[in-house]
Amino acid sequence: MAGVKGIFAGVAAVALISIGFAASAQDGAQSVKDRQALMKGIAANNKAIAAIVKGEGSETLDDLKRRAGEINAAAAKVPAAFTAGLHVENAPAGVETTALPAIWTERAKFDEASKALEEASAKLAASADMDAAKAGFGAVGKSCGGCHNTFRQKKS
Repeated sequence: MAGVKGIFAGVAAVALISIGFAASAQDGAQSVKDRQALMKGIAANNKAIAAIVKGEGSETLDDLKRRAGEINAAAAKVPAAFTAGLHVENAPAGVETTALPAIWTERAKFDEASKALEEASAKLAASADMDAAKAGFGAVGKSCGGCHNTFRQKKS
């Protein structure tokens, strides 16, 4: 009887561990989706700001400032969005990411790059006129590229 109880306890332990791994994989997948949504929001605002500085569309300097403020708020969330540690080399099956391991192996540099976007977008949000906005938008683009070149796998 003791042997059967031991086997049952062992099976139950394995089942609980398996459930834990499955839940962890689901949490990791959701974490990747959440950070991708955050980054897509930044990209959408960047695209709209590019149109504004090119004089395309009907959005104004005030719209540009609002969008830059949205980028600024999102940029402040970037470091926390990359805490799960899932990247191109260890993401579970079905989880697609372009995050490189360097985000975690060079964390201080990644956090500095995020801070650079936060600072550049704050300056852009404070632009007094369109000339200042154009210069500020260049700085935002430079900070995006600086991070992507080091921490994001190139898309094929």
